[in-house]
Amino acid sequence: MLITKKTRDESSFYISKMRERKMKKAIEEVREFIKNDAQPELQKRLI
Repeated sequence: MLITKKTRDESSFYISKMRERKMKKAIEEVREFIKNDAQPELQKRLI
């Protein structure tokens, strides 16, 4: 990742935002998997 001449705080803020977005996407993928593919008894336990 390219960090331009911003302050260190700004660049760490952007990096944390990027990580947050990745986490949210991963959580959504897991939820979709549970909804569509997981076995019914597993669904009951997780939802």
